[in-house]
Amino acid sequence: MVLANGAQGSPVPILCVVSDTDAAVAERWVFHLNLELLTKEKKIAAWKTVVIPLDVADPIASERLKEGLAWLVSHRVRVPSIACDSLQEYLDSGLSKFFSTNVQQLAKMRRESGQFPLAPSAIVGLFNAVISHLAMVASSDSLMKISWPPPEFDRTQHPDLPSPEWNTSETLTDLRSLIHCLQLPQWPVRYQGECDWSAVCQDCINYVALLPGHFSDKAPLLSRYW
Repeated sequence: MVLANGAQGSPVPILCVVSDTDAAVAERWVFHLNLELLTKEKKIAAWKTVVIPLDVADPIASERLKEGLAWLVSHRVRVPSIACDSLQEYLDSGLSKFFSTNVQQLAKMRRESGQFPLAPSAIVGLFNAVISHLAMVASSDSLMKISWPPPEFDRTQHPDLPSPEWNTSETLTDLRSLIHCLQLPQWPVRYQGECDWSAVCQDCINYVALLPGHFSDKAPLLSRYW
């Protein structure tokens, strides 16, 4: 029943070990387990039967088991490349790669070509798009298919491993919501041609007031206007 329902992630190979003197018994097991059909439906990657003597102490049994295990290892599912980062490190790295570097390069290109600096609305839009991308990647449904770390590992003995619930649907939903909270309010686009500088400064102050956090934490931002 487990094989028929399939497992999450990549299909796995199946090794059937039959303890009997009659090789025909193995063929009957293949038929009863529907191994050929399961392979065709890609619910399992491959299958192999190994018939060993009834006496497991027989050297032939050991040799055939060794061959079966070697086959199983050669057909094993490749472990996905997994890296573990704190949320702060993940966000810092992502914002540096997709936001800060791009903004600096665009600002340099526009400055060297004599164009106006990037509009605040464009910078805010890019920042929010990057945050949305990072939230989507960190909470992808595909992560739920990864069975890692092994549940047998005790976190008290392996404190460096994440909680087994790190990729549950509830945890990923909370993570996505948490990252999305970092998005900035939309910048009011209303400047056309020349405008009063004091009005621009006031708009900046009003915008900073919309940002989360205590007013004293925003002092470095406000100090840039004076």
